[in-house]
Amino acid sequence: MGLGALIDALVRFCVPVFYMISGALFLSKKEINMKKIFSKNILKILIIIAVWLPIHGIFSYYKYGNEIIGLNSFIQIFKEIIDNQYQFWFLFPLLSMYICLPILKKISEDKKVTKYFIILFFIFQIIRQSIIPIIGNGYKIKIINLFVPDLVLGYIGYFLLGYYLFNNNLDKKKIQLSYRLGVLSVVIAIIGTVCISIMANKKIDMFFGYYMITTFFASIAVFNYFKYDVKTKFTKFIPFISECTMGIYIFHNLVKWSFEMLDVMVFIGPTFITIPVFSILNIIICIIITVIIKKIPFIGKWLV
Repeated sequence: MGLGALIDALVRFCVPVFYMISGALFLSKKEINMKKIFSKNILKILIIIAVWLPIHGIFSYYKYGNEIIGLNSFIQIFKEIIDNQYQFWFLFPLLSMYICLPILKKISEDKKVTKYFIILFFIFQIIRQSIIPIIGNGYKIKIINLFVPDLVLGYIGYFLLGYYLFNNNLDKKKIQLSYRLGVLSVVIAIIGTVCISIMANKKIDMFFGYYMITTFFASIAVFNYFKYDVKTKFTKFIPFISECTMGIYIFHNLVKWSFEMLDVMVFIGPTFITIPVFSILNIIICIIITVIIKKIPFIGKWLV
């Protein structure tokens, strides 16, 4: 339980940081070419969902020992795809951000408005979501929800936060403060998860939500670290990895399920060895698959 909490806390920043990087890249452009956004970015995401989501549904259905026989099997697969969406849920908010880029660009052009939006996002999304485990989902949170402006909810807050942090340099004290809050958040998430899970006699991962205040500060710390302190030598490897991130994102579950179906994990040993070894192996396999698919003429670039 402790190792799982440690790993979960260390990687929970990934989704918010990806949205933050997207915001930094897209909103920093002088002009937003929506024709290009629709014909390139949005179209590619739609193709990826249309191709790989059904494959995940079929693979998931089959790995539980089900046989694909007749129409009923495909109906069950379709229901599972709709219910689970697997890791592809992440792409749907991204699509909405791409569609709203002209509006978000207008917001980002005014520093005060951007800052105000981020503050509202922090209060009504981050703080609100963080106190729900404390006060519950009863009438108290319902009363709070009456005053929540829907405009500042969702992952768009992270999108604008990434743009703001990227285009506004912080002084050394604020950078160090973000690091301390990030480390403190990870420590709280680990200790809190272990303690609460022990008391509940089951895993409780309330600290790992993407809108939890612990994840929020950890994400800011990681973003700032790569902006201010990552050395040039290390960044030479980043372009290659960035070209493979979509492929890693698409294939990591398929590779993980393959490991489970083949029972290969039982040959390694204890969990503290198995998890890091197979995580690294999973990434390597995903990168290899991605590189191979990218080499397919005409369609490769649209699939990963």
